[in-house]
Amino acid sequence: MMITVRLLSVSTMFLLVGCRYEEAELNHLLTLDAKAIRTIEYPHPVTSCRLKLNSMTSLTEEEARIVASWDPNEPLWSISPEWHHWLYKSPEIIRDILFQLNVSTKKFCSFSLELNGIKDLSVASAKALSKFKGSEIQLNGLTELPAEIAEALVPKGITMSFQLDSVRALSVESAKALGGVSSGDLSLASVHTLDTESYIALGSYRESCRLGIRKMTVQQAEIVGSWDFTYYISFPNLEAVSSDHARAFVNNFRGGYTFDVQDAVDVSAAAIFYQWVLYIPEGVRRDLILANSVTLHLSEDSPLKHSKMCTHRYDIGGFYCE
Repeated sequence: MMITVRLLSVSTMFLLVGCRYEEAELNHLLTLDAKAIRTIEYPHPVTSCRLKLNSMTSLTEEEARIVASWDPNEPLWSISPEWHHWLYKSPEIIRDILFQLNVSTKKFCSFSLELNGIKDLSVASAKALSKFKGSEIQLNGLTELPAEIAEALVPKGITMSFQLDSVRALSVESAKALGGVSSGDLSLASVHTLDTESYIALGSYRESCRLGIRKMTVQQAEIVGSWDFTYYISFPNLEAVSSDHARAFVNNFRGGYTFDVQDAVDVSAAAIFYQWVLYIPEGVRRDLILANSVTLHLSEDSPLKHSKMCTHRYDIGGFYCE
């Protein structure tokens, strides 16, 4: 069997053995030392698909470049599945040494970064992070996202999901930058208000979205309901959903909504959502349609708690009361 290797000096290979952190240790680092850099540049073959560096509170441009280079799918030495199977049968000491040298088959996981301790980000560091080849970046420690940072952070031409759950406000320019990401998910749980223009921008090529909005106009609900590429929207803080809101939400949307505030959806709005969940356009196969669904959180004394809407069972989609 052919073994594809990157050409490394013998001394470099032996430096790798025993000179890498365990995954859990990385999450406690305040800065990237030489050992951390080796761990990131030469990940262990059995490492997970999530790099956690949540204790770091800042990120230099060079550190951001190193972090963004992390790719658990690319082992140092790539071997065939047959050779990989043989490794598991070899003596443990041989297996451990080979794994320390990053001998493995390629993985195909969707890998992500957790940088939830970062409090601020420079344009240069954001630009370096935008080179990350994974699928998600978590920056839940950021409370602000200026337009120039958002524009630098968002990659061009690839899918990327972002968790930004501590960002408190979002300008139209920042919304446009985030809306420019091809597909992926977006979580903005602490953004309590948005301009109408920002709603329009955020709907571009977005698979799922979590918005911390507390109040929303019917016009804004219509915009959300027109997000063609979005299949799931969660509102953790929306305080009131009227029948007019419900009609706007369901007019053109195909997918799911979750409303987390107890009793935020009034009875008349719930009835509209219920009919929407039951509706399947004529001629559309039930096994192909993206199911409509709504999840409500109710108090114990809610009039909806024991209604037919909450107790009905569905073979597609659903109206869920929790």
